[in-house]
Amino acid sequence: MKKTSSHHPKSPAQREYIAEATKVAAHPVRSAILETLRGELPLTSRELVEKLEDRGSPEAIRELPYEELKQKRYNLYHHLELLENLDLIRSERIDGKTKVYRVNRPSHPLATVVILSERQINENLEEFFRFREVLEEIEGERVPTPEKIKRVEITFHYE
Repeated sequence: MKKTSSHHPKSPAQREYIAEATKVAAHPVRSAILETLRGELPLTSRELVEKLEDRGSPEAIRELPYEELKQKRYNLYHHLELLENLDLIRSERIDGKTKVYRVNRPSHPLATVVILSERQINENLEEFFRFREVLEEIEGERVPTPEKIKRVEITFHYE
């Protein structure tokens, strides 16, 4: 696909933040965490592990076996910390000790990154095909080898 010109944030620090946040969010495990937190009320780390498992272990979470997540939560905490350090998620303590996590939704973001996993694409094939057709119409050319698409990342930049 051809690249179209786009408006980039004025500050190099903003561009660096967007690049780093996109890289962190695109990691398969962190992407699964964000996907799980996106549609839910705040979750504890225990609830998050359970939700990830209940979702049929999305392909992204398979690289961290469920038992490892359950027994050694530091793996999960590492990913949560990276997401929280970039303000992609936020946490708060309830009852003085239990920490819950939620997706951070700033009112005036610099950028929004939409990541569609292979599972999301496969579960919404008809909508994905329509989306791809619209994209091809806008771009004026076909998406090469669409049958091999495993993941989609789209970044919206704001002024």
